[in-house]
Amino acid sequence: MKFALTHSLTHSLLDLYKNFAIKNPRAFSKKFGDAFLFRNITIIVLLFSACLISCDSKKLTRNKAKKMINEYNPGWVHGILIGEVTDTVDRKDVAKFDSPCFNLNERYEPLVKDGYLNVSLLSKKGNRGWFSYEVISYDITCNVQPISKLQPFIKSTEDLSSLKQKIIRIIIASEELKEITGILPLNSSIDGRTISSVEYTYTIKPTPPGRYFYTQDELVTIQKGTMQFVLYDNGWRIGKKENR
Repeated sequence: MKFALTHSLTHSLLDLYKNFAIKNPRAFSKKFGDAFLFRNITIIVLLFSACLISCDSKKLTRNKAKKMINEYNPGWVHGILIGEVTDTVDRKDVAKFDSPCFNLNERYEPLVKDGYLNVSLLSKKGNRGWFSYEVISYDITCNVQPISKLQPFIKSTEDLSSLKQKIIRIIIASEELKEITGILPLNSSIDGRTISSVEYTYTIKPTPPGRYFYTQDELVTIQKGTMQFVLYDNGWRIGKKENR
């Protein structure tokens, strides 16, 4: 608001100088005095405008904090092990299910059912007891792979070099900011910079594959969050998220 008023005032003065002082120097001289004085006034207004802009950049308002938090929101991630995954399953449990990869299918059932992951059998090895030739359990190795439908939600992939496995981290939700509830300037500092703690409320907004990771109650509950802001020479930046 201050900037807008000062900006308008400055342009009004400049327009007056161009259209009146230059075209009608005598009339201007009678009305305002020396044109040099007017130019000095204009320079002072410009300097005052720059000062207001500088001061405004050092003030952390609720609107500014809300805008920055919304722009920062990186999303919440969940890690999924893909590649060759081996589970040891009791013989009795194996007999209960038709699918040999039932253990993984059960773990990832919603993602498999909706076409985000594919789980297929690679091998099934029986384990015998010490004093018996009977198979007591099975080492079941299955191949877990993401389907193209999941690609837009994959944020990162980490190779596990010693195994034929990777960890993919998928974005399962983001914060839908509701309200900035308070800004607390802190007495401490980081490397001599001023810091402030911004408190806010939000709800969880799941991505399509992320909706399986939350209950309905979790999705409608108003959550509380706190974000740390750090004042740099060119304005405020988000420091770190203090809690989730």
